[in-house]
Amino acid sequence: MSRADQDAYTAILWFGLFFLALALYCLPWIVAKARHKRNVTAIAVLNILAGWTFLGWLIALVWALLVEDRPRPEQRVLPHHVRR
Repeated sequence: MSRADQDAYTAILWFGLFFLALALYCLPWIVAKARHKRNVTAIAVLNILAGWTFLGWLIALVWALLVEDRPRPEQRVLPHHVRR
């Protein structure tokens, strides 16, 4: 294998590792987006601004994984003209 081939493989490896690390860094945002969280923007901002610290990244991930309390259909508040 020539030196040029080794350099090409090394560049491809580093490129792949960079995108893998980027995906791992953005994991809280990806999870929040996939789970259709109401506050996906806040989770993304926390992830971007404080995700470089492990604690900030962990808080964003836990926030993205938390189950939201959604009102049951019988608990929804109806407008006054629809109430019986």
